Parts: sequence; C-alpha cells; structure tokens
Amino acid sequence: MRLADFLEQNEEEILREAAAFAKTLPALKTASDKTLRDHFAQCLGDISSDLRTAQSRTQAYDKSQGLAPRSSTVTAAEEHGEARAQSGLTVSQLISEYRALRATIIRLWLESNSNEADVVDDLVRFNEAIDQAVAESTEAFEAKVEHWRHIFLGVIGHDLRAPLNAISLTAKYLQSAFPSEARSHLLTISNSSKRIGTMLDSLLDYSSSRGGSAMTLKKSRSNMSKELLEELEILRAAFPHQEISLDVIQTIEGSFDVSRVREAFANLLSNAAEHGTARVVKAKLKKAGDVAEIQVCNEGKIADDKLEGIFEPLKRGQGFETGHRTNLGLGLFICKQIALAHGGDITVKSDDGIVRFTLTIPLHDAI
Repeated sequence: MRLADFLEQNEEEILREAAAFAKTLPALKTASDKTLRDHFAQCLGDISSDLRTAQSRTQAYDKSQGLAPRSSTVTAAEEHGEARAQSGLTVSQLISEYRALRATIIRLWLESNSNEADVVDDLVRFNEAIDQAVAESTEAFEAKVEHWRHIFLGVIGHDLRAPLNAISLTAKYLQSAFPSEARSHLLTISNSSKRIGTMLDSLLDYSSSRGGSAMTLKKSRSNMSKELLEELEILRAAFPHQEISLDVIQTIEGSFDVSRVREAFANLLSNAAEHGTARVVKAKLKKAGDVAEIQVCNEGKIADDKLEGIFEPLKRGQGFETGHRTNLGLGLFICKQIALAHGGDITVKSDDGIVRFTLTIPLHDAI
C-alpha cells in the first residue's frame, strides 16, 4: 500500500494520537477534541494529494527547506499555525506537534509496510511535505504573534485615555472649587486612579498571553448594576459636555469579570460620545434569563461597508460618519473579546439615524 492511501485509510488513528499528544501541552490541557485535532485532518489530505503529484528534483529540494511556492489560498498548515498562536502555544510547542505527527505516521507506516519496495521513496516525499507544512505553520504563527503585539501597544493608549481625561478635567476644576464642593470630584479622581490600576493589570495579562491566547477572566459574584453606575460617573467626568445616561431596568447580579465588563461598557460609551452626531448617549441594562444585556445607542450612522469588520482591530475609518477623525478601532475589538471570553457576544445596528450596540454577558459561573 502506498503512503498516500495509508494516510487516508488510517486517518482516524493518526488524528487520535495527534490529539493525545496535543493534550499534553499545557495551553491545550482542557481543550476540546475538535480543537486538539484542529486542521490536521486537512493537512493529511494535503500531504496525500502532494504524494500523488509528480515533482522535479528542484521542487523536492525546495519543499525539504520549506521554500515551496505559496498557495494563493490559505493552507491548512497556515490556519493551524494561526490557531495555535491564538491558543497560546509557543513556536517550540507548535513544531513538537509536527514532530509527534511525523513519528506516529512513520511508525504506523513501517509496521504495516516493512517489505514494500516503495517505502523509502514515500518516506522521503512525506518528510518533504511535513517540512513544508512546518514552515507554513511557523510563518503564520509568527505573523499572528506580531499582529497581536501591535494590538497590545495600541491598547495602552486607548484604554488609559478616558480615565486620564477624567483625572485631568477634575484636577482643573479643583483648582477653583470651594473645599466643600470638592468631595465628589476627589472621589472621581480616586475611582479613575483605581481604573488605571486595573487596566494596567489587564495589559499585563495581554502581554503575558504569549501572542494572543484567550483573554483571562477573574470572575466574581458581583452587582453589575452598581458597577456600571460607578463607571458611568467616571465617563461623565471624562465627557462633561455630553448627556450620558444609564437606564437600569432591574438590579442584576451574577458571576462575571467586573473590570472587563466595566472596560467594555466604558469603551462603548466613549465610542458613542466621541463619534455620535448628538450630545446624548443612552445606555440600558436589563436581564434576559441568565444573560445581562447592555445596550448603548446614540444618533449617528455607520456605513454598511464598515459594519461587517467593525469589531476587527487596527482598521481606520470604523467610526461614525461625522467627520471626526477615527481611531484604530481597538475599543470595539476589546469589547468583542470581553464578550466572547464570557461566552457572550456583541452586535451593532445602524438604521434610521440611530447606532445601537448590544453587548450580552452570561451571568453563570461556567464559561
């Protein structure tokens, strides 16, 4: 039996062993079987197809060096590299998956074909294909890591802007305020400083995520209504000329990451205050079953061609059609990541002159 046929007929056993090895990697210890197997089934199919294709000596050499011409479409190996970067693996761990896959296939193949004349030729071709897949995966992995590094740098400037504005504006006010009128403003300074501290903690989490692993949550039993009302006061100080309101339909308690949810709420309000066409921003908090729903809306319009990628980072021109210079879109990207980490989501609608963002956060303990 030729190796290409062997790979197809023994795919399940090969993938089972590949998943067993992947589960030994710390970042994938609790991952699902689907995540563990990831794109290896398609990788095996690509290798089988390659083994059946004639190649020159030059092509063989290039593949052994990982230098074969790149496909015009994203390969399974490239997708695997990006996915493993997202899961938090290191490059060494990524390559170890391919080493384990190679060893498994060679062992099984030799056990069943020890007397076949074509074994050597097939093994040479197979190793060339694996080397090419490793090259594609590691390049995609490193590109994903670099992409997230740029995002982390942008997060620093974005997340700290609102509380720092609140501190600056409040400090200016206190220069001329009477002592008896300063207490609430001093409280704003204190709360804003605390928010900077929690944001810096978040940045440490981002930076230690090894290139884009899932967002770390620190969930606790908390009163979301109370937390968002406190965050609202900080935002009002940061945007003194805006009318920002929060309609709390009911008191909502549950298990969630307080700092992250406040961060998402602040990003949505800041986005609306900066880019809306009117000075009025309305927010609403309500509960639907075991899910909290945070809605932020204001007057404005987002073009249809901007809506599809509005939650993607590092894209200019994502704001409202107001002539306001837009930022890099990090605020909405962060909101999306916070929602997904909690098992929720965020959506946006722009119609009849109203832009409406809806953030959902499950309140149960399990993610």
